[in-house]
Amino acid sequence: MLLNRIALKNYAPFREAAFDLRPEPDRPIVLFTGNNGAGKTSLLTAFHLGLHGRKSFLSGISEKAYSEYRRARFHNGNLHDPCSIQIDFTYAAGQGTHDVSVARIWTSHGALIKEALHVVVDGTHLGEELGEDFLVRCIPPEIARYFFFDGERIGDLSSWEEDDGAALFASVDELLGLNIAAQLERDLDRVIAKQSSAATVKSLNDAAGLAMSAEEAHQALNKQAKESRNRLGHAERNVERARRHFTALGGQLAEARNADERTLADFTAKRESLFEAIRNEAASYMPLLLAPKVFDRINDQISKSERIEFLAVLQRALQEADAPLRSRLRSLVKGDGIPAIMDAVREALLPKPVAVEQATLDISLREAHWMRSVLTRDLPSMRERLARYLDELSQVGVSIATLSTRLEVAPNASDDRIRVALLALEDASQALALARNESARLDEDLAKARREQDATQAQLRDVRRDHFRNARLHVRDSLIAGILAAIPEYAQLLRKSKEQKLSALLKSSLETLWHKTKRLSSVDVNFAECTIDLRGPEGPISRSDLSAAEKQLFAISFIFSLANLSDRRLPFAIDTPLARLDRQHRQNLVTTFLPAASHQTILFSTDTEVVGKLLEDASQFIARRYELADYNEGLTEPVLAEASL
Repeated sequence: MLLNRIALKNYAPFREAAFDLRPEPDRPIVLFTGNNGAGKTSLLTAFHLGLHGRKSFLSGISEKAYSEYRRARFHNGNLHDPCSIQIDFTYAAGQGTHDVSVARIWTSHGALIKEALHVVVDGTHLGEELGEDFLVRCIPPEIARYFFFDGERIGDLSSWEEDDGAALFASVDELLGLNIAAQLERDLDRVIAKQSSAATVKSLNDAAGLAMSAEEAHQALNKQAKESRNRLGHAERNVERARRHFTALGGQLAEARNADERTLADFTAKRESLFEAIRNEAASYMPLLLAPKVFDRINDQISKSERIEFLAVLQRALQEADAPLRSRLRSLVKGDGIPAIMDAVREALLPKPVAVEQATLDISLREAHWMRSVLTRDLPSMRERLARYLDELSQVGVSIATLSTRLEVAPNASDDRIRVALLALEDASQALALARNESARLDEDLAKARREQDATQAQLRDVRRDHFRNARLHVRDSLIAGILAAIPEYAQLLRKSKEQKLSALLKSSLETLWHKTKRLSSVDVNFAECTIDLRGPEGPISRSDLSAAEKQLFAISFIFSLANLSDRRLPFAIDTPLARLDRQHRQNLVTTFLPAASHQTILFSTDTEVVGKLLEDASQFIARRYELADYNEGLTEPVLAEASL
């Protein structure tokens, strides 16, 4: 694999940048220099993200966390423009090579960050799923960690303690092909399938047939549901078009006119009802209201009639009580004064009689009381009712006048064009309702089909498990025993061979980098126990005996040795590997080790690493050099090439 080019747009500190990564004969190194914050780690991360996206997070990451991580990658938080990483490389497969272009593009959609992958191989565009599979075959994410690594990875490995080799040996099986036993077991499953009984095969075929039928039914319903949703969208658009056309013709105003006409009819009926109520009131009491003097005279005559009636009653009472009263007075009063007393009583109780001509009403006392209640109680309440009727009549009149004015200018709903538009709107609305019902029904059927598909798949898994168990029992004494016995032996031999080769490579690398040929006598690697034993002329070398620089060079040697042992011709990309090294160790790494480590090495250096005399000595191996300050819009100051270490 040979990296040809990487292009970044709206990514991290780079608004837009492109770098030619092709090495030259005897010049395998491409050097990037930049101060802290210039974008070195972001550029190294771009290789992982561009090639593998979410799969580059080997420990796993949730979709939400991955979305937030991508959002943070946008240049200066600019979410309006897409963020993209494009990597062009040449990939060797079989007897030929292939030109590959990978573009991973992120776009912001509100709270979501959507990702699109475009993989083009020799001019042929692969789909996203095929493209992801192709990239994993080219360089699996677990393997990429050994070829694209940063100072943090080197630091983790260099701080490894003797009793914990998990970090050091992670993914060694995948890298060196030691997981061949798993592949052999998969082959064994295929052999077992051929030895299965006819009944077991039939049950397996039946379950597979049911699962396939359920899947086909689900796909058919899914297709119908999509078509239904398309029809639903078409119906919604038709309703919207019909509504706009209806509105443009004044249809809504015409509908409002109909409503106004109905309201006007209601107000007119109410006005007639008020008129009728006023007429009834007038027929009963209006003559009395229209003749106030007559009202006063009648009221006066009623009072006089009541007085006359009262006096007549009182006079009869005195006449009836005259004899008893005189007898009582004689027992109380002596002398001739009794007639005078009786005359005084009559004069006090019976004033001067009213003239007969003044009491002209020929009514009873009850009738007089009734007439008085009419004049004093009913007539005032009638006035209040009349006032309320007249107020309501005034309001109704205003409403009628307003509606009449509005109706004079409103379009007529009987217009043929409006009527046709209204019918079209009603038809479109009815079609929309039918489409919604159909879509809801198909969604329910689709959910049911999905449940049936899941059930048949579960049944198929159960049958396959039984099928596998029966087949293993059938061939256990013949084929399985031999193969299973051979697998551990083969795996042990393979591991032993790889351990010996890795030990030799690691010893050679350490001797070159440590620049101490007599320091190291042997290296013994043990994959099973995840240990590496270093021995010198005087005995075992403990990790605690190594300096910080030697530990860092040990980690680099281990990574390069594993990569070389894997027989994968892949480029290396290393971020700030010289931080803990002294001058001599830096010189060995840059001018001796890295030029021979790979056909292509991409090196990221700070202002304290590959500069000055070291840069001058290494220039014969450097094909291209980039200063990141020239590409990050002046975010950082450029590294001075002539700086001393």
